[in-house]
Amino acid sequence: MAIKTLKEIYGSINRTDFDKLLKNRVIVTEKISSVSLHVQRTDKGLEFFKSNGNKPMTIIDRTLSSLYEMSIAYIKGLDSNAIEGMPHDWKFGFEYLPTLEVSAIQYDNIPTNTLILTHIQSVNEEGKVKKVLTDPNILTKWSKILGVQAPNIVFDGNLDFGQRSAIRELLSERLNRYAYETDGKTSFTKVLYNIFDKNVHETSLNNTLDKEIDSLVLSFNDNNKIKTYKIEDSFRELNETKSANHIYQITVLDLLEYLTTYDFSKIKLTEETSNKRYIEAISVIFNEYISANATKYIGVDLKGADFSNNELFDINKVFINNETTLKHIDNKMLSELFKITLGTFRKKKNKADDILSEDLVRVLNEIVGKIEEKIFVESADENNTYNYNDFVLHNKVKGSKDLSESVSNEDDTMTFNQFIKK
Repeated sequence: MAIKTLKEIYGSINRTDFDKLLKNRVIVTEKISSVSLHVQRTDKGLEFFKSNGNKPMTIIDRTLSSLYEMSIAYIKGLDSNAIEGMPHDWKFGFEYLPTLEVSAIQYDNIPTNTLILTHIQSVNEEGKVKKVLTDPNILTKWSKILGVQAPNIVFDGNLDFGQRSAIRELLSERLNRYAYETDGKTSFTKVLYNIFDKNVHETSLNNTLDKEIDSLVLSFNDNNKIKTYKIEDSFRELNETKSANHIYQITVLDLLEYLTTYDFSKIKLTEETSNKRYIEAISVIFNEYISANATKYIGVDLKGADFSNNELFDINKVFINNETTLKHIDNKMLSELFKITLGTFRKKKNKADDILSEDLVRVLNEIVGKIEEKIFVESADENNTYNYNDFVLHNKVKGSKDLSESVSNEDDTMTFNQFIKK
């Protein structure tokens, strides 16, 4: 869930209640424009979560993007004492910045080992959050144990009258852009930092206060209940609006049309776990789709289907074992097409959206159901094992030759550039 801005609260409650909020002890930290990552040690080992997701990342998630592999490798490579010391009911929350190019903000530096420990969630057996730990001493201690950057504590204590007045003035917009940029030197970042500490000369990842930051996060202790809000530059222009990608829509519709008449019974799977079997099945389907439809994509640009062209967002090939698929996705366009295919059919949809109408959602869900029948395992947890019937059924097909090998031909293995030349 996104953090509310302090400006929203300022405009929604009366002056007395807002002043009462500001008088509580507050810890101020800088929010980094990056990717969120959560890590928890369980009986199964280390589990990794995107943002505040309740379900751990699977190999399908990790195949769709290579983004998290650097952080996963680092955490798994920690000293065993550090890992074993992580309480099972704690979920460690990080800001993850593997490279400067993946952030919307231009930072000067990358965090220590690409990670900043921002909070720790205390969770119950069902994974529900009981409490969020933001105590600077606890976070600093665990940052050292894990070898990552501690949160930058801009302020910790009770705001004085001048600080509270400056915050109200900022939120009321009486202090507008002209008030702090008349000389062309004073940035909003400096104005914001100076409210809390006039002796600060750099941000968490920037060497000065001249550059833009995402925001400052204020965590108030209101009668032992933590209330968290952020202050950001309301004048900042964000270039995040993006129209729906029509090529992406057309691609999904074409895949649906192709698979409505596809014979799923001919797919032979050999992998042992549900997620691996899903990747295996999609690889076979993808290869046949490309063999029949590759010419449609000559000259097509699918970059709009992804929000970043950085190589960290490329397909992760580690969990793909189909040789024909691996040859195809060496081509950037076909790699994006495989990513669309892998992501579209991994689970059923509950409702229509901008791409799929209610009728098309029903078609999609029927296809997903047929794929799930090939997977055998109902749960999407790659650690699940087969029941007796699945085991028997699996072993009936295990000795069969993989379909991807039998359909391989010259056109099937041709690169997209070769298609263009031909």
